[in-house]
Amino acid sequence: MRLSLHKLPLKGEFGCGLVAGVLAVYFLAVFPAVQFFLRPITPFAAHAYSLYLAAALFFLVVWKKIPPQRLALAWPPPRSHVVTGAVAAALPVLALPLLDATISALGLDDTELFKGAALRQADQIAGAALMLWGVLIVPVLKQTFFTGFVAQYLIRRYDPALGIYLAGLVFGLAHFKLSFGLFMLGLVSAGLLRMTGTLYAPILFHLGCSLAGEWLVRDYARLVTLLGFLF
Repeated sequence: MRLSLHKLPLKGEFGCGLVAGVLAVYFLAVFPAVQFFLRPITPFAAHAYSLYLAAALFFLVVWKKIPPQRLALAWPPPRSHVVTGAVAAALPVLALPLLDATISALGLDDTELFKGAALRQADQIAGAALMLWGVLIVPVLKQTFFTGFVAQYLIRRYDPALGIYLAGLVFGLAHFKLSFGLFMLGLVSAGLLRMTGTLYAPILFHLGCSLAGEWLVRDYARLVTLLGFLF
């Protein structure tokens, strides 16, 4: 089952002005506030970005009267979209033990390439609340905002291929860190939105990537040698 992204008009409350305005506040106000005022005084400053996304979504739904369906959150979730998302989410998670097993099978455990891998493991493990926030809540917020709101507009406004590429670029730039992994996460998420028409597959894929990222640092630190280009 595929829901068309073209059923809703471009003009009106979901137009260029609204998208540009919300992004402008993010880049020109939230970023300087976090970097120059909050970061020196609190270790939780980075979470202000996600809090802004939550506030922006609240503004869109409550004040601008944009229904969840308009943000590609049709209900109930189509089963095929959930299956697509589950398969996409499984790929980054299963890749870690498969890569690790391949290293062992090839006898590369003690080679110079993977020496000192234990030093890459996180010194501190986040608590359950921060884990839940980072692995579950943040991906949902980011996908609803950057894919359901921004990427959906770009895909409908421009040629779909260009819109998907721009969505990946915006997603990477929004983290103020140009990395191949973030770009691909935004790109694949926008592609899944285009393919299915809802956010369920992108959200599940992002959850899988977040879980894989946590698992990588905790139990597969030596794989950072192979996957470092993603970060």
